[in-house]
Amino acid sequence: MSLSDRYELQHLYDHVRVYTEAVCDALSASIGDTFIWLDMQAEQRIEIADPLERLQFILQLYTLHPSQKPKTVLMCPGLIAATPTVFEAVLKMNEARQKFQSKMVETRKKILGIQDSTLDNQFGNPTHERPKAIDNLLREMNLHHLHFKHVYRCLPVLHHAPQQIAWTWALTQSIKKLSYDQVKTLLEKKAQKTKNTEDLEKLALLPRDSSFSIRQELAPHLRINCLDHQGKRKMLKGTLPVVFPKAAILPQIRPAKDLAQRMIKHVENQEDQQKSAFRKDRTIGDTPFFPAIRVYLHKDQEREFFLKYPQWKTD
Repeated sequence: MSLSDRYELQHLYDHVRVYTEAVCDALSASIGDTFIWLDMQAEQRIEIADPLERLQFILQLYTLHPSQKPKTVLMCPGLIAATPTVFEAVLKMNEARQKFQSKMVETRKKILGIQDSTLDNQFGNPTHERPKAIDNLLREMNLHHLHFKHVYRCLPVLHHAPQQIAWTWALTQSIKKLSYDQVKTLLEKKAQKTKNTEDLEKLALLPRDSSFSIRQELAPHLRINCLDHQGKRKMLKGTLPVVFPKAAILPQIRPAKDLAQRMIKHVENQEDQQKSAFRKDRTIGDTPFFPAIRVYLHKDQEREFFLKYPQWKTD
């Protein structure tokens, strides 16, 4: 990595800190003009009773909290009806965080020689497990302590005050489409470790236009359902307060129900998948076609394959 790249990365991180501090200062200076509401029961790991101080602490926390697991973020759902000064400061902070994230992703791909981010995300490098080369770079720059889930995340923004804001726990799936060559690359990597080439032989029997996908159930995540005055809805990430220009009337607020109750409701509905909270692609097979890499095949193609090659059916 060149010195200019390192300088740019450090410079962008410094911008994150500067513009985040500017948001915190603007919030402090606008007490009485900016309206802040936080769901104080949503995060039990922080013992800060004042809403403004709690928000400022979470925005300026770039590392892991002592009681926090690596895959998680600290919760701070709520809303900010902002003055023009606060709103502009938030936009600049969000832009700084997005630029830093973009540069970090670019740097990671360059150092690791990644051409296909889908394959990288699938194979062995979740965000909480850094490759040695990346960890070494961050240590040299004294940035190894950063928890990037905190550094990257932005305050959700609406450019007009909504009529209603509601929070809900989303229980969804992530579905990523893969090409034949991408699946082959994943299987080749797996075979290098296991010395087992059966899945590659199985893949060779499939046509190159086969439809593959990775399907993964996501952990419950908080979402914001915003209703504007024209009746249009918009969904935003809900772990941080949504920011919008202050209007004469505040929106109606509906806090999220307890996650445990939401999960119970989901379990009760599992027998009726049409009513379930999960988004499910009915064209994908019910079980992974290649379990070792968690890759599914289109249901019709899977049926045709096992009719033609019954020896590959394991159940």
